Amino acid sequence: ATRGNYMLVLAGAVIIQKHYRKLSARKTVDQLKCLNDLLRERSATIVQTDFRRYSCQSQYVTLITGVLSLQAQARGLIARTSVRNMVNRREKDATAMQKIYFIAPTIIQCAFRRYILANEYRSMRKSAVLTQAFYRGRKARRETVIQHDRIRVLQRAELRLVAKLELRQNILFAATSLQRTQSSAAVQIQRMWRGYMANVDFMLLLLATIKIQSFARIRIATIKYRHLLKGVVCAQANFRGRKARLLAKLEVQRIIAAACTLQRAANEAERFAATEIQRAWRGHRAN
Repeated sequence: ATRGNYMLVLAGAVIIQKHYRKLSARKTVDQLKCLNDLLRERSATIVQTDFRRYSCQSQYVTLITGVLSLQAQARGLIARTSVRNMVNRREKDATAMQKIYFIAPTIIQCAFRRYILANEYRSMRKSAVLTQAFYRGRKARRETVIQHDRIRVLQRAELRLVAKLELRQNILFAATSLQRTQSSAAVQIQRMWRGYMANVDFMLLLLATIKIQSFARIRIATIKYRHLLKGVVCAQANFRGRKARLLAKLEVQRIIAAACTLQRAANEAERFAATEIQRAWRGHRAN
């Protein structure tokens, strides 16, 4: 009897430990889900920041390129206009023509050097922007990797701490459960067994209710289908009867019309034959 009571107490303790571990695991999973959501939000913020920085830099580079091209075109237009004005005045002043010959190469050289310097500046700026973008992206990736490593270390430490706490709690609970009286263990086991039986009865009742509802719905649907099929059959019969009557009426009218046509043709043939006979007879008498 003592061994049987001990086994009952041990079984109750195992069941209670299983439920407590399940509750602790659910709490740990909820905490990990919250931590994962925070990590996702942080990663999304970092990616959005880098993408906005890259888009702003791209817009700035595009704007600078457009401004430089506009400046080069404006300076070239000004240089061409000044040269044209100076060439137009060559007939007025020969010395001005000589000055133009000396000044035009200088202006062209200045414009060409400005163009070369602008191209070099643009290439250098583009290289610098690309280098900065690469460096910032690499730095952001390193920070992300470091944060992920830290989070993994924290998760591992948290899991170890949770495991240790669960082990301690299980040990304490086992030690205290052994000190409980037989009556409390029996009460716990009976309560859990009654709850289990109540759940079983409820599930059986629920399944029976679902079966009854399904049979009732099938019966109602069958009755509705039969009524609908009967109505459809009646409608089809009425339609076919009406169609048959219309076809019979049309056939009778066609037969009557054909008979009238034949009678009219016979009358015309008789009239024509009589006319031919009279004509032949009159010709014979005249001869």
